[in-house]
Amino acid sequence: MPFPLHQNTRADDMRRRVLEQYEAGTNKPDKIHGWYNLAGGGSGLLLIDTDDPHELTDFLQLYMDLVSWVER
Repeated sequence: MPFPLHQNTRADDMRRRVLEQYEAGTNKPDKIHGWYNLAGGGSGLLLIDTDDPHELTDFLQLYMDLVSWVER
């Protein structure tokens, strides 16, 4: 899923959230096949492996206040 950061989201905000969710055990690293942030910041790409739309939604909601998810 491509994602642009919200206008007021800083790279530090995103890093902090990823670490918080990792420590809470909610990132499910076994489902993440790739998480790429563009070098200039501001957007990236997340590859998640799941057939369960509820599981996907639960994961994406953890970051919705920081990024806009673009489903393709």
